[in-house]
Amino acid sequence: MTSTSENLLRTPLYALHLELGGKIVPFAGYEMPVQYPAGILKEHLHTREKAGLFDVSHMGQAFLAGDTAALERVTSADVAGLKEGMQRYGLLLTEAGTIKDDFMFSRLAGEADLYLVVNADTKEGDFAYIAETLAGVATLTTPVLDAFVPQMLNYESIGGVNFKKGCYPGQEIVARSQFRGTLKRRAYVVRADAPLAPGEEIFAANDAEQPAGIVVQSAASPAGEWSAIVSMQIAALASGGLRAGGPEGVALTVDPLPYPLLLDI
Repeated sequence: MTSTSENLLRTPLYALHLELGGKIVPFAGYEMPVQYPAGILKEHLHTREKAGLFDVSHMGQAFLAGDTAALERVTSADVAGLKEGMQRYGLLLTEAGTIKDDFMFSRLAGEADLYLVVNADTKEGDFAYIAETLAGVATLTTPVLDAFVPQMLNYESIGGVNFKKGCYPGQEIVARSQFRGTLKRRAYVVRADAPLAPGEEIFAANDAEQPAGIVVQSAASPAGEWSAIVSMQIAALASGGLRAGGPEGVALTVDPLPYPLLLDI
């Protein structure tokens, strides 16, 4: 492991790992738990008899859109037959049919795209290989969650984190969204008449040159529109005229949040 304590990253569950007594070690550029106080044997038996949870936040995660069955070009696993809400383990194969890596893929409920998870150390190479092999047939996109800290996504308002107690993910870069206790960005729900994609930039009417936010996640709605969660400057909300993809892009309408925003965090 070449990473040092100065440049190691932390997953969103880092604070929970510490709370549960996890032994933290460097792994694939992250501070990760290698075991817990109960010991590896008891963890193994518990997982065999009941279930186990594994933090995959450090691993490579992406969505495959388009002809998702084309993933069978790079794996021997049955992709086309995977049912909604199910996950499958597969081997990532080279053009010669030898093993390049292993990975997981899921068909999430209500999602047309496949959700892929590859190993942390090889995620860049694996995703580049999949994208190149399936070019023109299916499109690979990676989530944009690493671009945010909890304040940008309203985690405190939904009880996901308490900024006044203990440590929390993104603590060391809190200044990106907060300065002297004043929030600069929050998450909002928007809708549009055209498709919206994660990572797409949001522009406000008062500044056509600088993006004011970014699409975090999006999905088609039953009404034929598209809904999305966007992380955006609070000032941009007040200015109005929001568009996605560019100053002249898709017009956005801001909808009410399904929860109240906490002001004192």
